[in-house]
Amino acid sequence: MKPNCLLLVGLVALPSVAQAESSFEHDLAREVAVPGGLTARQVTSRASSASHTVSARRAEVEAAAAGVDRALSAYLPRVTLSGRYARLSDPGTSEASNIVVAPGSPAGPLPPGAPLVNAPLSFPVLRNQWSFQASLGVPLSDYVTRFGDLHTGARLGREASEHGLAASERAARAEAAIAYFTWVRARLSVLVAGRALDQARAHLADAKVAEEVGSVSHADVWRVKSQVARAELLVASTKSLSRVAEEQLRLLLGDPPDTRYRIGDDPRALPVPIASASKAALFGRALARRPELAGLRAAATAKRSAARAERAAYLPRIDGFANYYYQNPSSRAFPQRDRFQSSWDAGLVATWVVSDIPGARAAAQGEEASARALDAERAALEDRVRLEVTRARQDALAADAALATTAEGLAAAEEAHRARRAAFQSGKATSTELLDAYTDLTRARFESLGARIDARIARVRLAFALGDDLDR
Repeated sequence: MKPNCLLLVGLVALPSVAQAESSFEHDLAREVAVPGGLTARQVTSRASSASHTVSARRAEVEAAAAGVDRALSAYLPRVTLSGRYARLSDPGTSEASNIVVAPGSPAGPLPPGAPLVNAPLSFPVLRNQWSFQASLGVPLSDYVTRFGDLHTGARLGREASEHGLAASERAARAEAAIAYFTWVRARLSVLVAGRALDQARAHLADAKVAEEVGSVSHADVWRVKSQVARAELLVASTKSLSRVAEEQLRLLLGDPPDTRYRIGDDPRALPVPIASASKAALFGRALARRPELAGLRAAATAKRSAARAERAAYLPRIDGFANYYYQNPSSRAFPQRDRFQSSWDAGLVATWVVSDIPGARAAAQGEEASARALDAERAALEDRVRLEVTRARQDALAADAALATTAEGLAAAEEAHRARRAAFQSGKATSTELLDAYTDLTRARFESLGARIDARIARVRLAFALGDDLDR
């Protein structure tokens, strides 16, 4: 809160200074640490399930897992079942020519004088053709040159998607935690502004009474009226900020528009101290834990596996095959007969599509280029992570320093207020001096409270930068 706004908090009637202090502390105690209220831990645990970005990343993980299953299915031999029926046209006469036969003679040389007969030669014409076939194809060379790289690339792609999901979940938790503490600050600012307005109005009433008895001038009364107007504007602006902050929190948690929250944490409590560590240790910790970096590493390796799979087209393919036929008439039988017969064949086939090599080379070069791009992106991200860790660390240290200085300021303001009040009761201090002391005390209290909220936000950002668990 701005200093000129905080000065309004000290404007209170002199006989009720102690009562105002007690009332303010009571209102603050009722506002925070509410049983059943919303806590930072609840916000971070719910944020990822309500995030649309996280939902999209989960779908990407499912798609990548399906890609792994598809890569594994390539190891299975290709099995094909087919059936065919055909009705052939009538070819007309089926007689080929005449042949000479010896009716009644056994096979072998004919004895002298065996009768010979000129007989026509003909073949049956079967116009109904039935064929059932089972085929087995085994891509032998692909097992060595291609499938392993395809499966590795798919598996690393799924791993990259999982790291992307983890990064999105962490980002959603961090955003929700910061939004929560921002809402806490805005809600308490409404309390400060409301107390300032009450005190300004009380002081205006006292100023009017003092004007009637001639203790203050008319100009002093108008100055207090101006302070009341500024306090009213402050109340309106802080309420608006509080409503916006609460709406942002509802959106991040996926709650209905009419949801209202109470503060379940106690921001007056000191946060957990930051563990001391060297910059090198912090950088190493962040580079090892940040899922974004791990995801880029996995994605680059997947691209290189895909490039190796593309280069398999440089070599000839060797495939094994086997076929089983059940046909009527059988294509292997001569002459054809109207009955079903089975047959089979098996063998190897070598294929080298030389014209595919330029395309495969271009595809491999493209995958390698994509891998280098991901490496460069990861290097740039590592630099950003280093800067992010440095900034978050310095912000956390500055917040901790503010905790100490505001605590000292609060202790000094409390002692000054006690001394000034004792002096006023003995007639050695004016009402203006006492009100100034109360203003300083109130400002010190809220600066100390604000420092505690800032320290919590700084810890959220530091934990995010280091890749630590944000649910703690």
